[in-house]
Amino acid sequence: MRLDLTGSFRLTDEDGVEIPLSGRLGPALIAVLATSHRQSKSRDALRAMLWPRSPDKQSTASLRSLLSALRKELGSHAKQLVADRRMVRLEGVTLLPHQDPTLAFFDDAPGLGEVFEDWLSTERSRAQTAKTAVRPDLSMQPAPPTRVCVALYPPDVTTDDPHANHVVGRIVGQIRQHLCLMDMTDVLDLSIMDESGITPPTTLAQRPPDVALLVSLSKVGNFAEVGIRIFEPITKQVLWSASVSADQSTTFLLSPAQLDEFVNQAVDSLNVACLRMLEAGHLGRRASPQSIFGAVHKVLGMSVQGQSAARQFFRSRAELENSAIAAAWYAFSLANTLGEGGDRQDILEEADAYCRRAVTLDPSNALVLALIAHVQGFVLRRLDIGAELARSARQIAPTLAIAWDMSAMNALYRGNIDDAAQFSEKAVRLGRFSPYKPLFESSQAITTSLSGNHRKAIKIAKCVLDRVPNFLAVERHLSGSLAATGQIEESRRLIQKVQMRDPGFVVNRLSDPDYPLPSPQSVDLIRRGFASVGRLI
Repeated sequence: MRLDLTGSFRLTDEDGVEIPLSGRLGPALIAVLATSHRQSKSRDALRAMLWPRSPDKQSTASLRSLLSALRKELGSHAKQLVADRRMVRLEGVTLLPHQDPTLAFFDDAPGLGEVFEDWLSTERSRAQTAKTAVRPDLSMQPAPPTRVCVALYPPDVTTDDPHANHVVGRIVGQIRQHLCLMDMTDVLDLSIMDESGITPPTTLAQRPPDVALLVSLSKVGNFAEVGIRIFEPITKQVLWSASVSADQSTTFLLSPAQLDEFVNQAVDSLNVACLRMLEAGHLGRRASPQSIFGAVHKVLGMSVQGQSAARQFFRSRAELENSAIAAAWYAFSLANTLGEGGDRQDILEEADAYCRRAVTLDPSNALVLALIAHVQGFVLRRLDIGAELARSARQIAPTLAIAWDMSAMNALYRGNIDDAAQFSEKAVRLGRFSPYKPLFESSQAITTSLSGNHRKAIKIAKCVLDRVPNFLAVERHLSGSLAATGQIEESRRLIQKVQMRDPGFVVNRLSDPDYPLPSPQSVDLIRRGFASVGRLI
């Protein structure tokens, strides 16, 4: 078969006869496989790309069903789509080069979520670069804006139940709080009117809103539905929408936990929309980020190059000089590269300076406190200070997923595995729709390893590494869990892989106070793994 993704998706046989595929997901899966290394992708990675918001069990069944349907549509070519328990791949499929630079790569691609969009943006950049002999001089173009103006519209409530206003007020309040904590947007709050009809905005933007968010609630009898819509105010184009409903005769509407997850999903989706708006044409590249959204995206991508690009952005923007959030993310980025090069003492001093700066600038911002808690514990080993900062972050913003995730890591540093497991479970639950869910799952993978549930830990860790390859902290603990379950050869290969990036990952360095392992239990687990596979280096 031959696949042409210049413009629209077109799959043909050896005679040039088109092989039609129905639906949106079949072409997406074929395109992802065709552009992947060796035209192969793990089932977990495909599930994350094609069904990012579905539970694991549901997405597993959906992938199985899609593969079955595709084989039927491929007919005599079905044998070229191969799948085993872990991987899916194409055999004998030729991906044609991009033919026309005026046409977008895979122009009819569906919108499936953050991971798929990152892949699509990367491939479009590659296609354009391959066909363009001379790149435009970006230095001559005006710098793009670094902030998006978000308008919170007055809620649309259809019910005479007085409790409904309390529910929508709580939802809008949480959204407002999260946006203010992140300090990456200008917020125009139109949701609260006084008796004269005048709106007191949270932050009065100096320009019209770029994005609007509307919360709706309707209740008829015992049935109620809460919806959130994100759209462009001028074009009315919907960027994201979702709803949750309940049909019950007891407590009004949905549980607080359900609403918390729904609000977090909306905030994450809003952030993704802002990221795309500000970083158009740059996602997936190694180029410097264009906004604080892009810088944070680089930081949470966990690559060494991404961390460096993000810190360069934070240092170069004059408007971020007095930003507590920028200082906190900078310090957090330093923590992410600890043990991966650079002078350790220089990193410690710089991290300490940025921690002090962030807390001085905004001592009551929960996100700032959560990020600094991680740096204080992991990098500076001030465990009590880290624990207190993490506790304050949870109290100020109890629905902020990263506050619970940083609390989990700090509990690990202090050897409190039970607390760490509880905190990480809550972080994953609150952030289950987040594009950065793998980071929360990384803490869960580590705490599960240290709790002794190695099979579950291996499953979680492999899911994380499918999304964030070469995540050293996860790989180090995974090597111990693999050895604990008798998978000696796989553990050995993983240890050797880690040692290529981290030569200090050897038995006699594990107990070194300067070595970046989070807890004594981590040292014990990994040391036992080394003993099982035999001494390496």
